[in-house]
Amino acid sequence: MTVVLLLLPSCVKKDKKQNTLPKLPDCNASVSYNGAQYTARIRYLETGILEAELLSEPQGVRLMITDSECKVSYDGMTLNYSPEQVKSFCPFSELYDLVRTVCYTEPESVKQSGDEYLLKYGGSLPCTAVSDMNNNLKQIKTNKIKFEFTKSDC
Repeated sequence: MTVVLLLLPSCVKKDKKQNTLPKLPDCNASVSYNGAQYTARIRYLETGILEAELLSEPQGVRLMITDSECKVSYDGMTLNYSPEQVKSFCPFSELYDLVRTVCYTEPESVKQSGDEYLLKYGGSLPCTAVSDMNNNLKQIKTNKIKFEFTKSDC
């Protein structure tokens, strides 16, 4: 006795779920913080490190932020801080937590508006993010701070 299996393609068309998780940023980010405007070249590495180099005053300051420490370097000198200490004087330390939320967590809601996605996140760090159709970040906003990503390769 021979059994023959016949496989037919499904007659029901399945909608492919669009991936809306933004890519890890590697671009310029701008933020207004404590009455001053800051711009930095940022890069979030797969290893969980956010690197930021200030392009605005104080120009040349470099930050390396992880969940357990923040190294601030300038002109050959490096100081170590906890992430909580840095939050009092550096907006890019908050960006570390926001990128982890936006790039690694499924949003609670996604709305498409033209060629952009509006992503809403809840939980311990509620925020909204805007990305383009290629999942490049354009903006991340909380109730107290807003980051604008200004390069197209972000």
